[in-house]
Amino acid sequence: MMLLFLLLILIPLVAHKLAKRYKPRKLWAVTLSCFGAIVCPLGFGIYGLGIIPYLGLVFIGVALFIFSWHSPVGYEIAIAAGIQEPKVVVSGLSHVWIDIINSIVWGISYGVIGYLIDWLRNGQSARIPAK
Repeated sequence: MMLLFLLLILIPLVAHKLAKRYKPRKLWAVTLSCFGAIVCPLGFGIYGLGIIPYLGLVFIGVALFIFSWHSPVGYEIAIAAGIQEPKVVVSGLSHVWIDIINSIVWGISYGVIGYLIDWLRNGQSARIPAK
């Protein structure tokens, strides 16, 4: 199962290759929005690499950083939406809903960052011409 979570990294890599070929002006918006959508489940895959001796501690540290930075947003939105009870351990279907919320929130957030990178990279040609 952890291997499947690690394979999620292929989504932004493939999106990067396709955007580079077909939509080079929107390269980073596409790539980072795809990365934002998979960053929380990818953390589970990275956490699974903690079984590797010595090097596993680094992977666990990276996974814990991903969880501590990205997961509270989805959790708080799930509480506000009534999906998750406050002060209760997340389990079962609630965890899936929290990851879906995280994918939407972080996909949009990272996509906006990617759009700004594309806007700066493309310079004057990306701006709307004045009439």
